[in-house]
Amino acid sequence: MTATHESLSHNQAIALLQDMAQPLNRRETQPLAACYGRILAEDLVAQRDVPAFDNSAMDGFALGPASCENPLIYQVVGTTFAGDNSGPTLMAGEARRIFTGAPVPGGCVGVVPQEDCQFNEESVTLSAAVHAGANIRQRGEDVRAGATVLARGTVLRAPEVAQFAAEGRVEIEVYAPVKVGVFSTGNELVQPGAQAEAGQIYDANRYLLFGALNKLPVELVDLGILPDDGAAVRSALHEAASSFDVLLTSGGAGQGKADYVSAAIAELGELNLWHLAIKPGRPFMAGQIGACLLLGLPGNPVAALVSFLTYARPVLLALAGAGFIQAEPLLVPAGFQIGNRKTGRREFLRARLLRNAEGQQVAEKYARDGSALLSSLSFAEGLIIIEEEIAEVRAGDLLPFVSFAALGL
Repeated sequence: MTATHESLSHNQAIALLQDMAQPLNRRETQPLAACYGRILAEDLVAQRDVPAFDNSAMDGFALGPASCENPLIYQVVGTTFAGDNSGPTLMAGEARRIFTGAPVPGGCVGVVPQEDCQFNEESVTLSAAVHAGANIRQRGEDVRAGATVLARGTVLRAPEVAQFAAEGRVEIEVYAPVKVGVFSTGNELVQPGAQAEAGQIYDANRYLLFGALNKLPVELVDLGILPDDGAAVRSALHEAASSFDVLLTSGGAGQGKADYVSAAIAELGELNLWHLAIKPGRPFMAGQIGACLLLGLPGNPVAALVSFLTYARPVLLALAGAGFIQAEPLLVPAGFQIGNRKTGRREFLRARLLRNAEGQQVAEKYARDGSALLSSLSFAEGLIIIEEEIAEVRAGDLLPFVSFAALGL
């Protein structure tokens, strides 16, 4: 299919991209320390209870049944440290000095914290009776053997990797990273560190995208800057498509005479979507050359980042095995006004959250809307979404806000 020049809505684009983004399903086994940020390719089913035994939740005394004669006074009969065995069963009126994580002995009614009693080497005196089970971590209270702890497709953060460690595992089966090559395009671009001549600018977009890709399960390769030359663009895309799962370009996505990326994709493969009813980012395009997906971002940095976060990022997560994940927005009151807005397109405003004079958290938008204003991204903490049908925004209106933190920036 070759895309028409008619602008697609945001929802139409999402539906098309979901169809294109089928999981690659390549698996590999990696040591625990290499799995942060990767996508789980197996269910984690608990092989043992966690904790594996009843243990003390704090430093104190494990108490046996109360003595009838002196129910608040116990004889100390030993000490148990974490890593010890549980020791002999406690009899009535007996207590054992115990430390956090140590197994509780048989007959233990509960554990009294050391700060809640008076004690010496021979006895411990309570200020009040301890209820049954007090300060004891019960066997299996965290995880029961046979339970599915983590499902395939989970993004592995520190807590998830720790779950495998808690099971005694040293390796995890994960999906292989998506191979992503990144091009910038344009004769006006030069590499930072080189001499910029009149009419040239330094290429910031690749470094913007490298940062956005940094926390995704991808294998990233910098493919440099392509010139505004149709034959060179076609040759580079054709060669790279055989080596990568995804090619990500910035620039060359418009309809100008020097915008060669879209023409190259259409000539070499299929251009599935091009031009969206959004601001900024209208020239975003997606297509295929053989098995390689091509995601073409606009050249202006704000438009490039907005379209990457909104469209390219969910595609990469889906290819990686995590599913087509879109960040859930929060509703926040607008701290600004917009009148006579053009409807029919979705708009993404750079914004940050602050407290107004009444102490209410509101969204403050950047003062200007230009998509070339790289400094606006440093100002912002996320994006306010103005949906297609909204013609006016009044201060206090609740608007969707997606933080950059939720998007991995």
